[in-house]
Amino acid sequence: MRIAFFVNSIESETPSYTTTALALAAVQRGHSVVYVEPGDFILRPDDSLAVSVAVVPEAPYKTSEKLHAALQDAATQKKTLAISDIDILHLRNDPSLDATDRPWAANAGLMFGRLAAERGVIVVNDPDGLGKAQSKLYLQTFPEVVRPATLISRSVAEIRGFIDQHSEGCIVKPLQGSGGKNVFHIATPGDSNLNQIFEAASGDGYLIA
Repeated sequence: MRIAFFVNSIESETPSYTTTALALAAVQRGHSVVYVEPGDFILRPDDSLAVSVAVVPEAPYKTSEKLHAALQDAATQKKTLAISDIDILHLRNDPSLDATDRPWAANAGLMFGRLAAERGVIVVNDPDGLGKAQSKLYLQTFPEVVRPATLISRSVAEIRGFIDQHSEGCIVKPLQGSGGKNVFHIATPGDSNLNQIFEAASGDGYLIA
């Protein structure tokens, strides 16, 4: 099989990434491996989908470091394939890494992943499922029995009222975002830093408490 790994950028990949380990395992099992970046898709006037790929050379790689080095060399000599030449497309990028500096790239995997799936490519994970899980609002679709009491709002008054109802404390953080940025533990309703916390966390939009 030909397996494609969609990543934020080939240059930023490292030997320690899980994607590199997956690619190494695939090559060692006799599969062809290619890497795809956000700017590599081509949707032509006849509605055919193509993709520019970095082809990992077939070789008896023993370590992730060896495969990673070969990938970096391959990135300078990309070739264009019809999407039908790809059997499996793994969406391995982190959209949050592109959200600020390259917003056009953040959702490229989801958009073109859907088009690839429509054309018969196995896409992992499902682009529609990933799209639904782009914010913590997705957690509210879970059964109430498995999730904590939650408030989502931009109203400071609403959030203060929610905190007042939870004397044991609660967590306040942006609805969007990742990596632990602007996540605050409010120990008591009388926390003296509430205004600063709200100001810091709400800069990214809605808050979830």
